[in-house]
Amino acid sequence: MKKTVLLSIFLMLAIATAMADENSSQEFNTTINETIAINETQENTTEPVKVAKLTITNFIPKEFEIGDVQFNIEVKNTGDLDFKNLRAFISGEGFYTYNVLPIGQLNPKESAYMVVMGKFEKAGKINLSITLDQFLFSQSVNITDPNKASEEQKLEKLRQEEEKQKALDSLTLVLEDLELNYTKLEKELYDKKEDKYDVSDITLKDLKDYLRKLRADITVGDLNQSKATLNVALDEFNYQKEKLANVKLIKQPFMEIVRSNLLLISSLAASIITFFALFELLHKKKESIKKIVEVRYANGKTKTTVEEKNNPEKKKTDK
Repeated sequence: MKKTVLLSIFLMLAIATAMADENSSQEFNTTINETIAINETQENTTEPVKVAKLTITNFIPKEFEIGDVQFNIEVKNTGDLDFKNLRAFISGEGFYTYNVLPIGQLNPKESAYMVVMGKFEKAGKINLSITLDQFLFSQSVNITDPNKASEEQKLEKLRQEEEKQKALDSLTLVLEDLELNYTKLEKELYDKKEDKYDVSDITLKDLKDYLRKLRADITVGDLNQSKATLNVALDEFNYQKEKLANVKLIKQPFMEIVRSNLLLISSLAASIITFFALFELLHKKKESIKKIVEVRYANGKTKTTVEEKNNPEKKKTDK
């Protein structure tokens, strides 16, 4: 009886312990699940980190003379934060800043200009360091000395004038040679025309005008215009020369040829007639002289015979 009671009590305790362990496990699991859910909720509700960022998008001008200067810097807000009273701090060899007009407000994705005033004290290529908030940029600028530049410009101008004059002198030589060739071409055209070649399609008027214009352009020192006019004149010269080289004889009817050469034919005929007339005259004169000689010879022989008969002593003396 006593054992039965003890066994019952043991069983009741075991059941109670098991139930307690099960409740504890359920509470633990519930706690873990609640913690995970809270963490997930916190992760989903976390805001993205905002970034501050600036970019220089323009810097004008980039060339200056020694002395006081003013330039503009265009700044763009490429980040997520606003900037207020944004100023640039600029440094560089031989340069100092004495005034900056800042950008009062620069919102994200916006651009604005700030004005910087300073002074350059040396010439050359100067590298500037530009600080905007915590960002550092660099920019190169060219600085010239107006006094030195003036002297260099004078020398450069003199050099350019000398080169220009040399070019004009060369063009003058080319022009003179072209004018000489024009004269030859003009004479060839005249000869072809006299020889009855068809030169009706050839004219040297435009070429002559181009040569006159080229002479005027060189005289006033207009080098570019002189070169342009020379090119046109050369093209025209070659064009007319090629056409003249290919001209053909004009075909004339026989009667036209006779008519055009009538004077020559008449002169030739007159010469022939004169020749025959002279020949006939000389022939007749020759015959006349021959008869005279024969008559005189006959008369002289007869006279000698009569004298010999009349004077036999004279005949012997002559012998």
